[in-house]
Amino acid sequence: ISWSLICIWILALLIILLITQLRNIFWYSGAFFCSCYIFTLFVLMTGQDTASYSWYQARLFETISTLFLIFVLFCDVFTLYRQSNTKYLNSYQNSIRDPLTRLYNRSYFYDSFTALLPAIASGHPVSVIVSDLDHFKRINDKYGHLQGDKVIQFVSKVLQDSVRQNDIAARIGGEEFALLLVNTSPEVAQSVAERIRLAISQHDTESSLNQLPEPITISMGVFTAIDLSISVEECVRRADEAMYRAKSAGRNRVVVWE
Repeated sequence: ISWSLICIWILALLIILLITQLRNIFWYSGAFFCSCYIFTLFVLMTGQDTASYSWYQARLFETISTLFLIFVLFCDVFTLYRQSNTKYLNSYQNSIRDPLTRLYNRSYFYDSFTALLPAIASGHPVSVIVSDLDHFKRINDKYGHLQGDKVIQFVSKVLQDSVRQNDIAARIGGEEFALLLVNTSPEVAQSVAERIRLAISQHDTESSLNQLPEPITISMGVFTAIDLSISVEECVRRADEAMYRAKSAGRNRVVVWE
């Protein structure tokens, strides 16, 4: 019986070695497990009876191999869980972010605005800033769409660096962006928009590290929601209307909806 068991374990070890070629730690643990049992059976065959010292040695190797295999299985399960969780997080982030700028996308912007309605009801105003690059079509026509993408990415970086961590910066159109400023009054929102406008207009090709082929400007509209009498869509529409007023007034300016 012992020799039969040894042959079976050797066969199992050979199959693992030939088929898996020990591609990862799981198969290493399987080969180690088989080797330990083969060694255990040889140790048992050298003993005179089950109460001999050899029997305790065999049990020790058997226990060590079993615990090692259990440990490896737990490590594999944890690794698979971590990889699965990472893939889920990456997939979720890709679903809510714009692929070019890594700002949030339009749907996430509206979902976040809707989630802030309880805060507005509690007396914490939420300001919306809608902005649009001035004469961006000329950039695409003159320098090409690849350069246009670099301009979009540069502006997105300025917007992201200009807001707090709990604020939302989103790309809601081709060259149109929106900011959602939590617990922000109209005066503060106007100040933030003005700071962004100046930061963008003051850059040129050299200071932007060749991301801007020429100086650009941006027009921005601001609206602040202070109660629930106005819907989310209407808030964004009013900020958008204020932005178009800024364009009509000569561009490169901030207009607060009144």
